[in-house]
Amino acid sequence: MAALREASGISCGWVQEGVVWTHNDGGREVLHALDAGGRPMANFTFSEAVGDFEELAAGPGPVAGTGYLYVGDIGGNASPGDVRGTVKIVRIPEPPVPGQAGGQVPVVALPANDVFTLTYPDGQYDAEAMIIDPRNADLYLFTKTVGVSRVYRANLNGSGSGAVVPMVFVTTVPFPEPSAAAISRDGGRILLRDEDRALQWQRGPGVSVADALRQAPVAVPVVGRPLEPNGEAIAFTADGSGYLTVSEGVGPLLYYFQKTDAAAPVLEAPLPARTLISGSNLQCYAALSGFPVPVMTWSRDGQVLAGQTGSVLTLTGVTEAEEGFYEIRAVNASGEVRSGFVLEVQPRPLLRITEVQTAPGTTLGADWWELTSFEQRRVDLSGWRFNDETGDLSSAFVFPAGLVIEPGESVVFVDNRTAQQFRSWWGAGLPEDAKIVSYSGSGLALAPSGDRIRVWDATTTRVGDVIAEVVVGASVVGTTLGYSPQTGQFGGVTQVGFNGGYAAATGTDVGSPGRWLAPVPVPELAAMGVGSGKMRVGLKVERWHWYGLEAAADLVSGDWVSVDAAVQAAADGQLSFEVPVYTGSRFFRVRVR
Repeated sequence: MAALREASGISCGWVQEGVVWTHNDGGREVLHALDAGGRPMANFTFSEAVGDFEELAAGPGPVAGTGYLYVGDIGGNASPGDVRGTVKIVRIPEPPVPGQAGGQVPVVALPANDVFTLTYPDGQYDAEAMIIDPRNADLYLFTKTVGVSRVYRANLNGSGSGAVVPMVFVTTVPFPEPSAAAISRDGGRILLRDEDRALQWQRGPGVSVADALRQAPVAVPVVGRPLEPNGEAIAFTADGSGYLTVSEGVGPLLYYFQKTDAAAPVLEAPLPARTLISGSNLQCYAALSGFPVPVMTWSRDGQVLAGQTGSVLTLTGVTEAEEGFYEIRAVNASGEVRSGFVLEVQPRPLLRITEVQTAPGTTLGADWWELTSFEQRRVDLSGWRFNDETGDLSSAFVFPAGLVIEPGESVVFVDNRTAQQFRSWWGAGLPEDAKIVSYSGSGLALAPSGDRIRVWDATTTRVGDVIAEVVVGASVVGTTLGYSPQTGQFGGVTQVGFNGGYAAATGTDVGSPGRWLAPVPVPELAAMGVGSGKMRVGLKVERWHWYGLEAAADLVSGDWVSVDAAVQAAADGQLSFEVPVYTGSRFFRVRVR
């Protein structure tokens, strides 16, 4: 650990078993990834400047199933009087640790991360201890005050990056000037330490952190001085078998203390049912505790899964054949616990990004892009997400509830413009029933010099599990880039009269929002009886367009209902629908998409 000279915080990986995260004290913007033996694996740099980086915690955050690292710029060493009324938290989705090449420790630059300013409600303090409650993602700070430590709470999940979040005072603990804190993965044990001692509080199910800290603690060992000249770091191991400590000093040692109180395995929370799209990856974490460390096995429909022997179930590229009931069994000398969940795997929908405008040519213009369904079925887009080249799931825009895309339909997403503004911009060429979604968010503006758009479903926790994506090259001002049905490729410049291209009603822009083919005339329908109480409704069709037959009992009420599923024409020619012979009047029409 030669890169460490003033180790001040430590935490075990939240989603990566065997990874230990730590950092140096002060204003150094580097996170060090170590293996369980303290050997360096990788160094991660981030651009957000910190004043007094004192603590590090790992835990849950705004995206379910994703682990986060919380960097605590909470100390007072860079402030007048060594105290401050506000602190800063940098939240980083836990990055994957790359392998080493040629024995060199890789250095990885992290993308932009969420930054929050937290304010004390009642004064200025110095702090070096922080935890993230794994049960609800509440953040707790422990101040360095005389006699007792004051404890403050905040939750960052509902706030966007850059937000100022007020903290709430919750309690005091009889541990003055703590230099580090930790909470176990199941939330059942809390540690505070200083240079020479540590205390542990037990916390039962349904008990708040504040109430747990009001109970009597027990002393637990640390190395202390002189071997740990300034012990400022402590963390529970991911498997709950014990805890780790490290101290300031050049090349410090990583110490491990084994948990000694026997306990039967306990699962903190039930495992929720999961629905994934075929081809996605699954990581399911079971928050288990117990001592000795339980022996864990996973099974599907009663069949043990080879190699799945940890608290995290990992499946790569799941298929519909892998649906079923998954269960973990944890056993030690004191007892056993089982828990399971149902995994449903849905076919991956065929959706494409068919048009992007990153360089509008008028003052009314805005970035926008279009998602088109090439599916045979309706797809519910509620809770789906998208981001550009530099963003990830934590900063993605979330699609509104109730948004669906029909077979052959195109949905337009426009940056910081309302649907009405977009309709006024493009005018009569825009289909009357086009769905237009307005979005906004930090970093979501598309770059005219080139960018990338990625779309994820509502459940994935992995950035690589995209449903649709497209790389956008440099744009021509005032003209969109689009998908060609002739070549099946994206990137051509849209032209008036080709593949639905038309001029905007205002300004000089050319595009084809709401359509990726030229509109076709509504075809004439012809009906004839075919016997057995059925008749055939035929029409002339053009390749690629979707045709759906609708029926109504009269032409006044407007109660048109779909007769059959929409059909995409594979070639120019004839198409027919067979329908029953109705009693009384019946009117038919065709909807072309």
